[in-house]
Amino acid sequence: MPRGRCHLVTLSPCHLVILCLCLVASPGRAQGTRSDYERAGRLASQTRNKVFKAEVRAHWFAHGTRFWYRNDLPGGETEYI
Repeated sequence: MPRGRCHLVTLSPCHLVILCLCLVASPGRAQGTRSDYERAGRLASQTRNKVFKAEVRAHWFAHGTRFWYRNDLPGGETEYI
């Protein structure tokens, strides 16, 4: 059987600098600022009670052939399907 070959990869100085900049810059952008977190908190309160029928939590009947779920509707009403 032929043996695997090991290849040596060489980088030019320019490619090495670009690689280092990419590795250093990426983690710095990942962390949000305090204002980002505050804005996200306000968004949750602004959208509360405005999105309906967004979640289906299935409750299976015996034998697993049918299920039911609840929809929360505007005005605090509820429907069961």
